[in-house]
Amino acid sequence: MQRVRVHTLPPLALLCLFLSGCATVLDRPGEPIHFESEPAGASVNITCSGGGVYDAITPAAVSIHRRNGDCRAALSKEGYAPQSVTLEQGLNRRILGNLVPFGLSILVVLAGGTEGYEAAGLIIGSGILGGAGFVVDWITGRNKDHDPKRVRVELSPAISP
Repeated sequence: MQRVRVHTLPPLALLCLFLSGCATVLDRPGEPIHFESEPAGASVNITCSGGGVYDAITPAAVSIHRRNGDCRAALSKEGYAPQSVTLEQGLNRRILGNLVPFGLSILVVLAGGTEGYEAAGLIIGSGILGGAGFVVDWITGRNKDHDPKRVRVELSPAISP
């Protein structure tokens, strides 16, 4: 049975450290949401339950802060009936990357690279590291995102009375 040599453990620990806080490392605080309309040139007013308010003219990419909760985008253009779209806040799938350090340590143990107290320490340490990643993502707000990422609206001509 081949064991992991002591000099290979620090790079493995370093790799696990860099992978913690996965969504924080990979994402920005602002999340780009793309708006398009037919015809182009519609006003977009976005109001979020967390207090954010954004304005743009289509086509546009608006950077919405991930912590802003659910948002409502109202699109309007003179001569056309207004439309609105809900941007729902959900969990960012990238937070699952925080499980990578724990998974890597399990693979090392299963491959026979370590055993006994070393194995337990590796698994517990990587579990703590992964948990720290979840906490970092939660504190920074990057554990959340909005859907849809791309909004395309066809405005209908307004009906005059």
